[in-house]
Amino acid sequence: MLMKGVGTWNVKAKFFMGPDAPPMESTATDTVRAVGGFWTVGDYRSEFMGMPFHGVSMVGYDPHAGEFLSTWADSMMPNFFYLRGNIDGDTMVLKGEAYNPQAGGKAMYTIKDRFVSDDEHHMSMYMDCGGHEMQLFEMVYTRA
Repeated sequence: MLMKGVGTWNVKAKFFMGPDAPPMESTATDTVRAVGGFWTVGDYRSEFMGMPFHGVSMVGYDPHAGEFLSTWADSMMPNFFYLRGNIDGDTMVLKGEAYNPQAGGKAMYTIKDRFVSDDEHHMSMYMDCGGHEMQLFEMVYTRA
């Protein structure tokens, strides 16, 4: 499943800024390359709130731990995400703790990445808000 993500992707994104605010929409390109058979590195480029946005992901499988690992860093936040998880059917589910820029302190985050086909996958991110999850974004990736 990991190597299905290798390639260049066109991304349509919706960011949910609050319960009463309409989502912010953007488009992006994510270029993902393989590093051996265990890792991929993604180069995500877009504009967000009128500014250039650049993010870098690394996703891999650790056979010793029996789980997938993921990192994320971008040009707008000093936050570094480190998530771990597994495959549930056709969906990679990753969880991790990172800084919460809205409230300060740390929060738990969940990313769900579901492969619809070899040429399309859907990614969403949620933040735990003390017993309920708030969706932060949804992205539809189509192979370029």
